[in-house]
Amino acid sequence: MNKLNLNLYLAVVENNKDSDNLGRLQARILPGMKDAQPEHLPWVRPFLINGASKQSLCIPHEKDHIWCFFMDEDFKEGFYMKSQAIDKLVDFESVKSDLSNIAEISEQNTPDVSFVQYEDGTIHFHNSSTGESGVYHSSGSYTIFDKTGNVAVYTAAGIHLYNENANIKIEDDGTITQDNKGNEFKIGPATFELGGNSKSLVTYGELNAILNAMIGALDVRVYIDPLTGITGTVNPVPNMQLSTTIVPTLGGVPIPAALPQMESTKVKTS
Repeated sequence: MNKLNLNLYLAVVENNKDSDNLGRLQARILPGMKDAQPEHLPWVRPFLINGASKQSLCIPHEKDHIWCFFMDEDFKEGFYMKSQAIDKLVDFESVKSDLSNIAEISEQNTPDVSFVQYEDGTIHFHNSSTGESGVYHSSGSYTIFDKTGNVAVYTAAGIHLYNENANIKIEDDGTITQDNKGNEFKIGPATFELGGNSKSLVTYGELNAILNAMIGALDVRVYIDPLTGITGTVNPVPNMQLSTTIVPTLGGVPIPAALPQMESTKVKTS
């Protein structure tokens, strides 16, 4: 029976390509195997520091430093650990600061929050107490589930959502494009497009002012007094409100105001 080896060894990853996809890697133990040929280096398995009930696998890169321990003196039954916590390099305050940029989640504290931060600064996190979970990208973009299960997506660039029938894009300038099998509808900062035809967006007040101007122009009518032959106009009606005023029309033409009642004139003949 092999004697238990309780030493903890510092090592460098020589090869991380495991043909069985079990997360094994070949380790160069330092300093004892510094000059050993690669074929003589031991293969070690990942040590489940998170417990057997959770699945987590982050395979170290080649040339990364790891910690190894062995169940025997021949370096044949070994395990490795890779953790900034072991290396005393965890900067939780910086991770906490990054996660505080996510407005939709609560303040994150240990031991409730578990996280993995990658070399580029991206953070995968989960809070076992609140259920908050998500990804915070190094650019400041994020996708998260809040404590009630709502999904929040923020991006400094653009968003693209799609399925087999339609897609929606939100550009960084705020333009929203929805394409349903070639039928495109686009809303920009001040215009919208339907089927490639650009339209201008107006407010309710602007539309009401335009309609009042049109009605005012139609209500100023020219007529000739049948008695005097003098040309005159009918005064325009007061401004309408789009939601309440009804303008009577006949065949699509506004009906003019009634002319004043004229008295009959008797002509005496000899």
